[in-house]
Amino acid sequence: MNWRRGLLLAGIHLVAAAPLILMLEARDAKELRDGKEPEAMAQAAADWAAITEKESHSGLHAAHQEGETVSFDCGGLWAHYPAQEAVVRLDNSPAAALTGWRYECRAKWTLSAMLEGPIDPGSANEKLAAQRKIDAVFCVVIAIQWLLVGAFPLKPFQKTWGEPGILITAFTVIAACLALIPSLGDAALLPASLAGLAWFWWFALLVWAALRFGWRRITGLYRLHQKASS
Repeated sequence: MNWRRGLLLAGIHLVAAAPLILMLEARDAKELRDGKEPEAMAQAAADWAAITEKESHSGLHAAHQEGETVSFDCGGLWAHYPAQEAVVRLDNSPAAALTGWRYECRAKWTLSAMLEGPIDPGSANEKLAAQRKIDAVFCVVIAIQWLLVGAFPLKPFQKTWGEPGILITAFTVIAACLALIPSLGDAALLPASLAGLAWFWWFALLVWAALRFGWRRITGLYRLHQKASS
């Protein structure tokens, strides 16, 4: 357990994510000043309303028309996200999944859905304020995420660079620096994607560590039982 390392990684990732999030908020505010609702918010509201409507009617359709399939196309699956948004999300995949941060189609159990709550469909200012609140909470979740990842490192190898948290951090810094320059936004997607893939490695190591810990506990208890019996 290394809390100093956790604080260091949390600080690095907050410094990397905060400017990109501020760029996104500035873009939303500019679109609002120009007299139009921020595109991401408008699309999210439309997609969410369509999904909710279809979910509410799917039960009735199933009751009257057995075998009928109700489907919908979630815009979030195919939407083109700004490079800054994609970088922050890929570099902080667990936090993004938990909060549903800026997803166009987010589950009702995510923090974003719960924080947003009921909003007047015609109030762009209210949506913008809600999004800023969600962004702030997302930054807190990022800090907690990296505090834990840094404090409890998973080391498959003896070398420091073999730890996935270090690799994710390295790719994050590179991607964030590139994403700060609009003309290099697409180039930032490569290191960000590598960071997203490294998260799968981190989860695999976490599962392996949990299984190994459980096995050791079981075998330890079995040996104690054998000694007590003998």
